[in-house]
Amino acid sequence: MYKDLYVKKKMSNEEAIKLIKSGDRVWFAPINDTPVPILNTLCENYENLRDVTVFSTLVAYPLEVFKSKYKGHIGFSTLFFGPYERKGFAEGNMTFGSVHLSNFEKYINKVVRPRVAVISTSEMDENGDFCYGPGGTLANVHAVEYAEHVIINVNKNIPSTIRGERNKINISKVSCICENDFQIAELADEPAGEVEKKIASYIIEDIKDGDTLQIGIGAIANAVTYGLDGRKDLGIHSEMMNNALLYLTKKGVVNCSRKNFMPGKIVCAFAWGSRELYDFLGESEMMHIAPVSWVNAYNTIAANDNLVSVNGALMIDLVGQVCAESVGFRQFSGTGGQLDFVLGATGSKGGRSFFVLPSTIETKNGIESRIRLSLPEGGVVTTPRTCVQYVVSEYGIADLYLKTNEDRIKALIGIAHPDFRDKLRFEAKNAGLII
Repeated sequence: MYKDLYVKKKMSNEEAIKLIKSGDRVWFAPINDTPVPILNTLCENYENLRDVTVFSTLVAYPLEVFKSKYKGHIGFSTLFFGPYERKGFAEGNMTFGSVHLSNFEKYINKVVRPRVAVISTSEMDENGDFCYGPGGTLANVHAVEYAEHVIINVNKNIPSTIRGERNKINISKVSCICENDFQIAELADEPAGEVEKKIASYIIEDIKDGDTLQIGIGAIANAVTYGLDGRKDLGIHSEMMNNALLYLTKKGVVNCSRKNFMPGKIVCAFAWGSRELYDFLGESEMMHIAPVSWVNAYNTIAANDNLVSVNGALMIDLVGQVCAESVGFRQFSGTGGQLDFVLGATGSKGGRSFFVLPSTIETKNGIESRIRLSLPEGGVVTTPRTCVQYVVSEYGIADLYLKTNEDRIKALIGIAHPDFRDKLRFEAKNAGLII
């Protein structure tokens, strides 16, 4: 029965894209699950279309649709800049939106409102189900529930046994099936230098056996994670599963045995890393991949006792406002799930939230402090000062939580690079922030 239906719904890319009409809003699976061959076919037919908007986020491929030649025909909208979006934005065919990942379901239903959803899946199983790939469960479930038509790209490189919540779609809900095998984009570890390792050492010292981790990507995050191989019984509740967390899991450091919420389960919304990581998703009974609107919800995060959240920052001002997504007016990354986990961690019994950043950055103007009197013009406040708990540089930890402005300022100056401390004190006094 399912095999017959599969044959009936199977189409070429050219036939499938005929479901997309001028004026349509189209969801394409994000991150490493973007069905690039179908999107490329859509671009090849751009002259037949007007005012189509493709929605996705944090794509892992240099997409053809970014190019200016498609303006007015097929545009692209994203919520998070990775390296490909940063480069492609200059073409002028891209818009950016700011949304907390915990609000992704609302974003799909109220803003995207896709008439067509295009997603990548595994091959069909005996029940007529297709599994979303490593990046797909993030939000695909909401897009396919809303869309009038669902086009799936079956890719044999996606495991068909990824465990989780609402991470499969049945053939009965699929409009058409395309078959395009491609290697899922991988993400290599960013190496850590001495500064990153020093920052990580302060956090490693704080993490205890049995804690549950939320750690993102980047050199400092990797230095923290790989430095925990002497701990025991750690758990994971994180929007992203990566290579470093896989390392701890395979070493037995992560077993989730002491988690009070979903014990025994690694909870995440997507995975991005090596082929070994993707294979692990399909093999491990520990994995529980679920929609990000649930994974990142405050009540879900705070239900985990002793949750330790580690997030990066580009810069921070002297009263504790964190900028993690822009350099002035130039968008660099996105809002993502940072504030979701900051709030969830501080709401967790025994939880802690850390922001990490090197004390300085090299710019065209020379070495500058990342701890500043104020954020530069256009700088985005990703996390407000009232929510910030610990800030860590290579010079130590500043505890800002529930403190006065004067105490925050003194603590942050204390972890600034020594070459900038006197200047920061002078600026703070001159601005009337401290007496």
